[in-house]
Amino acid sequence: MAFTANWSYPTAIKFGTGRISELAQHCNAAGMKRPLLVTDKALSALPITAQALDVLFRGGPEPDRGQHDRRSGRLPRGRA
Repeated sequence: MAFTANWSYPTAIKFGTGRISELAQHCNAAGMKRPLLVTDKALSALPITAQALDVLFRGGPEPDRGQHDRRSGRLPRGRA
């Protein structure tokens, strides 16, 4: 039995070593003003999440700096 599949989704996928550094550039190119980074508890504790937030704060869209703690990536209690 042969397996076949079609994938049609209008989203560019960027992957590879170091590509996280391009995150702000791609958000800006897409016209994002306040990107939403969604994680679970385990992912929020990983260095890549802090790195993504740092990249966005350095060169990305202007984030609402009151929304989360940059070091932990956590939202204040009661915020979603």
